[in-house]
Amino acid sequence: MLRSTANRYVQATGWANENNQLIPGGASIQDRWNTYYAGLAQYREFEKVYTALPEAERTQLRIFYLAAKIFFYDQTQQVVDLHGDIPWSQAGMLSTNGGNYPSSYAKYDTAEEIYKAMLDDLKSISTELNTLPAL
Repeated sequence: MLRSTANRYVQATGWANENNQLIPGGASIQDRWNTYYAGLAQYREFEKVYTALPEAERTQLRIFYLAAKIFFYDQTQQVVDLHGDIPWSQAGMLSTNGGNYPSSYAKYDTAEEIYKAMLDDLKSISTELNTLPAL
């Protein structure tokens, strides 16, 4: 579980001094990276399928798209806080790019760029959620 392994590195708990105490375990760093990018690829596929839907169906399913985007941003924020700059805006696009590997290599986005994009989008999502009809 990420929380139990990362707590001491984010100073969320106290602990006794021990050897190698500041060397993070795999669950708090590498496993989190791998899990995030596996989910990112699924999210990009979801976006691809959603945008291919007819307009009427997209309108009907809009709330679920927005909820998925909020969850994606939550996970992104956690990875950015752990790693700093990450491949993000162009990452996970292999399927969208038709399996073209060279065009699917993602550039690293800065943490500042990522946070700005997410916060701007979350503001517009908040406004839109206030206008959507109840299910």
